[in-house]
Amino acid sequence: MATTFENVRLAAYDEQGKIKDSPDAAFKLDIAENSSCLTVNFVNDNAQSKPIKIGKDTELARVGNCCLVITNDSTSVLLTFPSIHMMRAFRQKVTKLEEGMKSVFTERTEEASAVQYFQFYGYLSQQQNMMQDYIRTSTYQRAMLANLTDFHDKVVLDVGAGSGILSFFAIQAGAKKVYAIEASSMAQHCEVISFEYIALCFVNEI
Repeated sequence: MATTFENVRLAAYDEQGKIKDSPDAAFKLDIAENSSCLTVNFVNDNAQSKPIKIGKDTELARVGNCCLVITNDSTSVLLTFPSIHMMRAFRQKVTKLEEGMKSVFTERTEEASAVQYFQFYGYLSQQQNMMQDYIRTSTYQRAMLANLTDFHDKVVLDVGAGSGILSFFAIQAGAKKVYAIEASSMAQHCEVISFEYIALCFVNEI
């Protein structure tokens, strides 16, 4: 989908804020959009200018009533629109892009596939099968205990912790603190098991 804005003037600035290009002509702005950025093309039969991209890291700032400054890295372009209404329409187009940007996970993963993934790892039976794979589990444990200097007094982040078995191995290796993060329902199962274990230890001490 393309959007056009007529009679827009521009000036390009370098990293020191000095004008490096200021064509003495008005341009037609053709905006092509995709899922990750806008590409702004400047069209004029008598003058040329390089297109600019507007993405999630692009900075925009309003100047006066009819101007916008677009900055990518160290280069800035000042766009002067013929009216405040046209400037606002351009800004709204950019805002719509920013709000509609998808995360990398959403772009690369179908919704049904994501649901199935978390359902699969949320089953206790699946976690049990993985933990009963002795070769796999013991290899992880040996690797961590053989590298104690990497864990001793360190803060460990275990993302996708599942049953939390690797978090326990990190504690065995001397980690000062372990944060286990799990998005599936397995997190609730682990919480229940942990509370039951703590309660059992408390009863035994009494």
